[in-house]
Amino acid sequence: MAATERTSGVRTFLIADIRGYSRYTEECGDEAAAALSKRFAAIVNDDIEAHGGELVEMRGDEALVVFASARAAIRASVDLQAQFREAAEEFDIPLQVGIGIDSGEAVQLDDGSFRGAALNVAARLCGRASGGEVIISAATSRLAGRLTGLHYSDGGRVRLKNIAEPVHIHKVYSELDARPTNRWIVMFFGKEGRGLS
Repeated sequence: MAATERTSGVRTFLIADIRGYSRYTEECGDEAAAALSKRFAAIVNDDIEAHGGELVEMRGDEALVVFASARAAIRASVDLQAQFREAAEEFDIPLQVGIGIDSGEAVQLDDGSFRGAALNVAARLCGRASGGEVIISAATSRLAGRLTGLHYSDGGRVRLKNIAEPVHIHKVYSELDARPTNRWIVMFFGKEGRGLS
């Protein structure tokens, strides 16, 4: 029986994916890969619960999370990256994770899954993110507004696969981790050199 529409509304989607997971599995074996994905899942579950998110799906090396709040999603993503770095150092594991976030209208079906353009954009942004990076859409940054202790880096407009219009993107860092480069200038609403406060 096909799933039917239950609710619709604006939501923020966070997708996190372990970089190099397939290669790690090939080189280190299934048991090591399973231990890595278990550590990843434990961190994700603990963090999203603390930030009021809901885990929609966990597929080994990838997690899909939904939030009612764009602010909560962004804060969760930065906290997640900090925890992934700590776990990588403590357990000597290659827990390099890319995170993509987008916000928009989405429909939730009876089976708990979601449908909407924001979900697709979040997946594409996750695909662009290197290990340790968080990339969000401008739509999400507008919803969230100012966030104490965080910096946005303006990445300009980019074309994403199967997305008709270019998407304006930002990288997000905690103020402790922000390291602007020539490519990613720390900006807030177009003002260079100023972080979010």
